[in-house]
Amino acid sequence: MRQYPIWNIITACIYKNGTPSDHHSGSKSYGVKDTGEVEVRVGTSSSNSHTFLKHTTTHRQLENGDREYRFYIDSKLIKRALLPKGENELIFLTTDLSIYRPLVRIGGGKLSEQSKWTHSHS
Repeated sequence: MRQYPIWNIITACIYKNGTPSDHHSGSKSYGVKDTGEVEVRVGTSSSNSHTFLKHTTTHRQLENGDREYRFYIDSKLIKRALLPKGENELIFLTTDLSIYRPLVRIGGGKLSEQSKWTHSHS
C-alpha cells in the first residue's frame, strides 16, 4: 500500500461497520500527496444542495526535509504544523502569516522548487 503525507478518515452513517445488521457508522479512508480539497454540500438531495463550506489540507516538504501542513476552511488558514525531518512529533505554528517568522529558528529553511505552495492561500 502506498504511503501519503496526508491521510483522511471519513466516518459516516452510510458506511457499514461490521455485519449488514450492524447499524453503526463505519469509515473509509484515502491518502493525499500535496493538496486535498473537500466541498461540503447540504440540502435535500444531490440536485438540491448548496455549498456549506470548503476545506483544504496541504502538505509541502521544505528544502531541509521538514514538512509543513496547513488546514483551511473557506480559504481561511485554521491550523498549521511542522514535522521536522527525522522527528515524530508535530510542532504547531502560528496561523497569523502576517507576523511570519522564518522557520530557521525551528531548524527549517525555504520550500524546495518542487514543493512550492500551489494552493491559492499560501
